[in-house]
Amino acid sequence: TTPLVQGNFEGLNVFAVIRGDKAELVINGFVCDELDVSYLNEFQLRAFVNDIDFTFDFKETESGKVMYLYADNELLDSLGLS
Repeated sequence: TTPLVQGNFEGLNVFAVIRGDKAELVINGFVCDELDVSYLNEFQLRAFVNDIDFTFDFKETESGKVMYLYADNELLDSLGLS
């Protein structure tokens, strides 16, 4: 599955994907957080790796979808779809 948002931080490769009804936050090839999002239009995935706080925020509104990927509150990537 093609990553929705992705980035690198302190040697760690991180990305977020949605496969079917499941959203996943993947860090260095390991699924570190996942959630069934079949009935959600807004959610957050979060994982701590090497004392780094990784966060994926997703929100769907009438005008489209927005996604943000953070590492320790630093924006790594974002995507807006309308």
